[in-house]
Amino acid sequence: MQTLKPEPIASGILVNIQNRPFLITAKHIFDYQNATMIDIAIMKSNGFISLDGFVAFRQCTKEHDSIDIAIIELPLDRAKAISEVYQFLPWQNMNFNHVINAIDTYFFGGYINYQTKRKGKEYTITPFGFQTKIKTDIRIDRLGFDLNVNIPLRYNKRKQRRENENHQSKGPKEMQGLSGCGIWHIERNDIAQTNTISLVGILIEGILEKGILFGTHIRLVQALLKDYFDISLP
Repeated sequence: MQTLKPEPIASGILVNIQNRPFLITAKHIFDYQNATMIDIAIMKSNGFISLDGFVAFRQCTKEHDSIDIAIIELPLDRAKAISEVYQFLPWQNMNFNHVINAIDTYFFGGYINYQTKRKGKEYTITPFGFQTKIKTDIRIDRLGFDLNVNIPLRYNKRKQRRENENHQSKGPKEMQGLSGCGIWHIERNDIAQTNTISLVGILIEGILEKGILFGTHIRLVQALLKDYFDISLP
Protein backbone atom coordinates (compact mmCIF):
# COMPACT_ATOMS: atom_id res chain seq x y z
CA MET A 1 0.00 0.00 0.00
CA GLN A 2 1.45 3.33 -1.04
CA THR A 3 1.74 6.03 1.63
CA LEU A 4 1.22 9.51 0.28
CA LYS A 5 3.74 12.09 1.43
CA PRO A 6 2.24 15.55 2.02
CA GLU A 7 4.10 18.44 0.44
CA PRO A 8 3.60 22.20 0.92
CA ILE A 9 2.77 23.92 -2.36
CA ALA A 10 1.07 27.28 -1.69
CA SER A 11 -0.32 29.88 0.69
CA GLY A 12 -3.80 31.39 0.84
CA ILE A 13 -6.19 33.78 2.57
CA LEU A 14 -9.22 32.60 4.52
CA VAL A 15 -12.09 35.11 4.21
CA ASN A 16 -15.57 35.36 5.70
CA ILE A 17 -17.83 36.88 3.05
CA GLN A 18 -21.38 37.51 4.22
CA ASN A 19 -21.09 34.63 6.70
CA ARG A 20 -19.86 32.24 4.02
CA PRO A 21 -16.30 30.81 4.35
CA PHE A 22 -13.90 31.11 1.42
CA LEU A 23 -10.26 30.45 0.62
CA ILE A 24 -8.55 32.77 -1.88
CA THR A 25 -5.31 31.64 -3.46
CA ALA A 26 -3.42 31.52 -6.78
CA LYS A 27 -5.12 29.61 -9.57
CA HIS A 28 -1.94 27.96 -10.82
CA ILE A 29 -1.57 25.78 -7.73
CA PHE A 30 -4.29 23.53 -9.15
CA ASP A 31 -1.94 22.74 -12.02
CA TYR A 32 0.58 21.33 -9.56
CA GLN A 33 0.97 17.68 -10.53
CA ASN A 34 -2.71 17.60 -11.58
CA ALA A 35 -3.82 18.62 -8.09
CA THR A 36 -7.55 18.52 -7.34
CA MET A 37 -9.50 19.62 -4.27
CA ILE A 38 -9.44 16.11 -2.89
CA ASP A 39 -5.62 16.28 -2.81
CA ILE A 40 -5.31 19.66 -1.06
CA ALA A 41 -5.38 20.27 2.68
CA ILE A 42 -4.61 23.05 5.16
CA MET A 43 -1.72 22.31 7.48
CA LYS A 44 -1.84 22.49 11.26
CA SER A 45 0.81 21.57 13.83
CA ASN A 46 -0.20 17.91 14.15
CA GLY A 47 -1.65 17.09 10.75
CA PHE A 48 -3.98 18.42 8.08
CA ILE A 49 -7.54 19.52 7.48
CA SER A 50 -8.62 18.25 4.08
CA LEU A 51 -10.42 20.72 1.84
CA ASP A 52 -13.50 20.44 -0.29
CA GLY A 53 -15.68 22.91 -2.14
CA PHE A 54 -16.33 24.64 -5.44
CA VAL A 55 -13.36 26.38 -7.11
CA ALA A 56 -14.02 29.45 -9.27
CA PHE A 57 -11.50 31.15 -11.56
CA ARG A 58 -11.26 32.81 -14.96
CA GLN A 59 -10.01 30.66 -17.81
CA CYS A 60 -6.78 31.93 -19.33
CA THR A 61 -7.12 33.10 -22.94
CA LYS A 62 -3.40 33.48 -23.58
CA GLU A 63 -0.21 31.59 -22.82
CA HIS A 64 0.83 33.77 -19.87
CA ASP A 65 -1.85 34.14 -17.21
CA SER A 66 -1.42 37.28 -15.12
CA ILE A 67 -4.98 37.03 -13.71
CA ASP A 68 -3.87 34.16 -11.49
CA ILE A 69 -6.52 34.04 -8.78
CA ALA A 70 -8.97 31.43 -7.52
CA ILE A 71 -11.64 31.43 -4.83
CA ILE A 72 -13.05 28.35 -3.09
CA GLU A 73 -16.21 28.19 -0.99
CA LEU A 74 -15.53 25.82 1.89
CA PRO A 75 -18.15 23.51 3.44
CA LEU A 76 -19.22 24.69 6.88
CA ASP A 77 -17.85 21.62 8.66
CA ARG A 78 -14.40 22.16 7.15
CA ALA A 79 -14.57 25.87 7.95
CA LYS A 80 -15.41 25.09 11.57
CA ALA A 81 -12.39 22.80 11.89
CA ILE A 82 -10.16 25.37 10.20
CA SER A 83 -11.40 28.17 12.49
CA GLU A 84 -10.03 26.25 15.46
CA VAL A 85 -6.56 26.84 14.03
CA TYR A 86 -6.82 29.96 11.84
CA GLN A 87 -8.96 33.08 11.74
CA PHE A 88 -11.10 34.08 8.77
CA LEU A 89 -10.56 37.62 7.53
CA PRO A 90 -13.74 39.77 7.43
CA TRP A 91 -14.41 40.69 3.80
CA GLN A 92 -14.52 44.38 4.77
CA ASN A 93 -10.72 44.21 5.12
CA MET A 94 -10.38 43.62 1.37
CA ASN A 95 -9.79 46.88 -0.51
CA PHE A 96 -11.31 46.52 -3.97
CA ASN A 97 -10.72 50.19 -4.81
CA HIS A 98 -7.02 50.37 -4.00
CA VAL A 99 -4.79 52.23 -6.46
CA ILE A 100 -1.13 51.33 -6.13
CA ASN A 101 1.17 54.16 -5.10
CA ALA A 102 4.94 54.16 -5.41
CA ILE A 103 5.45 55.93 -2.08
CA ASP A 104 3.19 53.62 -0.05
CA THR A 105 4.30 50.62 1.98
CA TYR A 106 3.14 47.08 1.23
CA PHE A 107 3.57 43.77 2.98
CA PHE A 108 3.41 40.22 1.66
CA GLY A 109 3.28 37.24 3.96
CA GLY A 110 2.82 33.50 3.60
CA TYR A 111 4.72 30.25 3.92
CA ILE A 112 7.86 29.12 2.09
CA ASN A 113 8.13 25.39 1.48
CA TYR A 114 11.61 24.86 2.89
CA GLN A 115 10.65 26.58 6.16
CA THR A 116 8.00 23.91 6.84
CA LYS A 117 9.60 21.11 8.85
CA ARG A 118 8.25 17.71 9.85
CA LYS A 119 9.29 15.54 12.77
CA GLY A 120 7.13 12.46 13.09
CA LYS A 121 3.53 13.69 12.98
CA GLU A 122 4.42 17.18 14.21
CA TYR A 123 4.98 20.13 11.87
CA THR A 124 6.82 23.36 12.46
CA ILE A 125 5.26 26.05 10.28
CA THR A 126 7.20 29.30 10.03
CA PRO A 127 5.55 32.29 8.32
CA PHE A 128 7.59 34.53 6.06
CA GLY A 129 7.06 38.08 4.84
CA PHE A 130 8.57 41.48 4.16
CA GLN A 131 7.60 45.11 3.92
CA THR A 132 8.35 46.59 0.51
CA LYS A 133 7.40 49.20 -2.10
CA ILE A 134 6.03 49.19 -5.63
CA LYS A 135 8.59 48.34 -8.32
CA THR A 136 8.69 51.29 -10.72
CA ASP A 137 11.99 51.03 -12.60
CA ILE A 138 10.96 48.29 -15.02
CA ARG A 139 8.47 47.91 -17.91
CA ILE A 140 6.23 45.18 -16.58
CA ASP A 141 4.28 44.93 -19.85
CA ARG A 142 7.43 43.51 -21.44
CA LEU A 143 7.25 40.72 -18.86
CA GLY A 144 3.64 39.90 -19.69
CA PHE A 145 1.97 41.81 -16.85
CA ASP A 146 -0.46 44.73 -16.71
CA LEU A 147 -0.88 47.42 -14.05
CA ASN A 148 -4.65 47.15 -14.48
CA VAL A 149 -4.62 43.65 -13.03
CA ASN A 150 -1.18 43.23 -11.45
CA ILE A 151 0.76 44.64 -8.51
CA PRO A 152 4.56 44.78 -9.03
CA LEU A 153 6.55 44.71 -5.77
CA ARG A 154 10.24 45.37 -5.23
CA TYR A 155 12.32 42.49 -3.92
CA ASN A 156 15.96 42.99 -3.04
CA LYS A 157 17.01 40.17 -0.77
CA ARG A 158 19.78 42.36 0.69
CA LYS A 159 17.49 45.28 1.53
CA GLN A 160 14.30 43.93 2.99
CA ARG A 161 12.79 44.52 6.41
CA ARG A 162 10.58 42.10 8.27
CA GLU A 163 7.35 43.38 9.80
CA ASN A 164 7.87 44.71 13.36
CA GLU A 165 11.65 44.89 12.92
CA ASN A 166 13.64 48.10 12.67
CA HIS A 167 16.66 46.48 11.04
CA GLN A 168 17.04 45.08 7.55
CA SER A 169 17.09 41.33 7.05
CA LYS A 170 18.50 39.22 4.26
CA GLY A 171 15.80 37.50 2.25
CA PRO A 172 15.83 34.04 0.62
CA LYS A 173 16.72 33.21 -2.97
CA GLU A 174 13.84 30.78 -3.31
CA MET A 175 10.21 31.61 -2.49
CA GLN A 176 8.31 28.52 -3.63
CA GLY A 177 5.19 28.18 -1.51
CA LEU A 178 4.36 31.91 -1.29
CA SER A 179 2.02 31.73 -4.29
CA GLY A 180 -1.47 32.63 -3.10
CA CYS A 181 -0.36 34.62 -0.07
CA GLY A 182 -1.75 38.07 0.65
CA ILE A 183 -0.41 41.43 -0.46
CA TRP A 184 -1.38 44.01 2.13
CA HIS A 185 -1.40 47.80 1.95
CA ILE A 186 -0.19 49.54 5.11
CA GLU A 187 -1.73 52.96 5.65
CA ARG A 188 0.10 54.79 8.41
CA ASN A 189 -1.38 57.46 10.66
CA ASP A 190 1.64 59.11 12.27
CA ILE A 191 -0.50 61.35 14.48
CA ALA A 192 -2.47 58.49 16.01
CA GLN A 193 0.54 56.15 15.65
CA THR A 194 -1.64 53.46 14.10
CA ASN A 195 -1.60 51.36 10.93
CA THR A 196 -4.61 50.36 8.84
CA ILE A 197 -3.88 47.17 6.93
CA SER A 198 -6.03 45.97 4.02
CA LEU A 199 -5.80 43.08 1.58
CA VAL A 200 -5.15 44.43 -1.93
CA GLY A 201 -3.73 41.48 -3.84
CA ILE A 202 -2.67 37.84 -4.07
CA LEU A 203 0.99 37.02 -4.76
CA ILE A 204 1.35 34.92 -7.91
CA GLU A 205 4.89 34.99 -9.26
CA GLY A 206 8.41 36.28 -8.77
CA ILE A 207 11.26 37.10 -11.12
CA LEU A 208 13.90 37.33 -8.43
CA GLU A 209 16.83 38.00 -10.75
CA LYS A 210 15.03 41.19 -11.78
CA GLY A 211 14.13 42.03 -8.19
CA ILE A 212 10.36 41.89 -8.71
CA LEU A 213 7.33 40.03 -7.36
CA PHE A 214 3.87 40.11 -8.94
CA GLY A 215 0.38 39.90 -7.52
CA THR A 216 -3.14 39.88 -8.91
CA HIS A 217 -5.43 42.67 -7.65
CA ILE A 218 -7.91 41.39 -5.06
CA ARG A 219 -10.74 43.28 -6.79
CA LEU A 220 -10.76 40.60 -9.48
CA VAL A 221 -12.52 38.23 -7.07
CA GLN A 222 -15.61 40.47 -7.21
CA ALA A 223 -16.64 39.15 -10.62
CA LEU A 224 -16.03 35.56 -9.50
CA LEU A 225 -18.18 36.07 -6.42
CA LYS A 226 -21.00 37.55 -8.49
CA ASP A 227 -20.90 35.07 -11.35
CA TYR A 228 -20.33 31.84 -9.42
CA PHE A 229 -21.63 32.48 -5.89
CA ASP A 230 -24.34 35.13 -6.43
CA ILE A 231 -22.57 37.55 -4.06
CA SER A 232 -22.37 41.25 -4.95
CA LEU A 233 -19.98 43.34 -2.87
CA PRO A 234 -19.65 47.14 -2.97
